[in-house]
Amino acid sequence: MEWLGVLAFVLIMCYSGYPSRLVKTEKNLKNAEKRIKNLERKLNGGNDMSDMIKALKGQKCVLTFNDYIEGTLNTTLECTVVDADDEWMKISYTSEEVKKIVKEEKIITQIIRIENIDSIELSE
Repeated sequence: MEWLGVLAFVLIMCYSGYPSRLVKTEKNLKNAEKRIKNLERKLNGGNDMSDMIKALKGQKCVLTFNDYIEGTLNTTLECTVVDADDEWMKISYTSEEVKKIVKEEKIITQIIRIENIDSIELSE
């Protein structure tokens, strides 16, 4: 019967370092995935496009989407670019639907994925 206790003790000692090794491996995997994603973005010219979009901060533009965006019923939207990074864009616009119902302007701020945008036109 004592050998079961000794066997359990040996198994516990063998696997006591397992979670830390697993965490370290997951961290290395995440870093490798980030590097691969950055390399793919460089190959596809994604950095140049995101730099151009980042330059639109504070400017009014008309965005054309490949699908309806949440909160609007059309695929084009006149908005102001608040902020942008590599994958997301923060925009603000006045809702025409709310304006018709309430007779009051309501400014909506929304975050959208850049890959959902078909075209961007600057408006003055």
